[in-house]
Amino acid sequence: MGSSPDVIIEEIIEENPERCPELVFVSHVIHPCHFYIRKYSQIKDATVLEKKVNQICNKNLHLDPSDILELGARIFVNSIENGMWCRGTITELIPIESKNIRKPCSPTKFSVREVALIQIFLVDFGNSEVLIVTGVGDTHIRPEHIAEQHVVLNDLCPVLRKSEPYIEGLVKDIPPLAYPCSLKDIVPHNSSEGWEEEAKLEFLKMVNNKAVLMKVFREENGVLIVDLQKPPTNKISSDMPVSLRDALVFMELARFRSQSPRSHTEENMTLRYHPPILPKEMTDVSVMVCHINSPADFYLQLGFLGVCVVGN
Repeated sequence: MGSSPDVIIEEIIEENPERCPELVFVSHVIHPCHFYIRKYSQIKDATVLEKKVNQICNKNLHLDPSDILELGARIFVNSIENGMWCRGTITELIPIESKNIRKPCSPTKFSVREVALIQIFLVDFGNSEVLIVTGVGDTHIRPEHIAEQHVVLNDLCPVLRKSEPYIEGLVKDIPPLAYPCSLKDIVPHNSSEGWEEEAKLEFLKMVNNKAVLMKVFREENGVLIVDLQKPPTNKISSDMPVSLRDALVFMELARFRSQSPRSHTEENMTLRYHPPILPKEMTDVSVMVCHINSPADFYLQLGFLGVCVVGN
């Protein structure tokens, strides 16, 4: 008996199977493909963290003008937008003696008294805040600083607290609570102009101050690719749509990535009716009868031209 050929059975396993949908709150929106959420399941963690951070910051003395601030370092800031002490990371430092252009070889450490402007990313909310020192920081403001939540102060020391190793140990069991997200497979309706402000406003209108259902499709470079949906328990009258990305596409504020953008010519093009070219009299042509109303009123389709003509 001949040997049977080897049969290789390959089990196909999804690399990133979809996770179960869960309730979340949207904490900050830059645009529909760049926003942050906080999980409903971590409300207790958020409450514990808020209490711990407030205790730490109220006990510790504020910064001294000689204290060193370093780019990328952890810090605590009395947040304007969130109205509480928050954990943050320093993402920009502009010293007083600066021409507002940071070079690759520029220093990354400055004493508090040398700083004209500091930008801090709040790791538990997803937004950034800019603190500007009166009189010296004003000249260093760029448009992107104005776009963020910002405040002008006489002194940075009262609103900042350094994050010492022993302090980090007190909150290390609670990881950052803000998760970066992007709506799945959509792009601006007009890709050449980017996201319109209206897209952000409609996004906020639908998700603000309410728990929504988040469906995760995959993760790319630390960003969750998701859709936000109406929770099953929500009333029909809620502003939250069944699918947020579908709603933005329906409102023509976004389009699916697979859709080719319409050109300006296409958008302004008027469809015109071109009458059929009738065959010459007394000639034989191949035809197909495509519709009959009566023997005196019927339609023919010319075999070669693919158009209908009226016969009567």
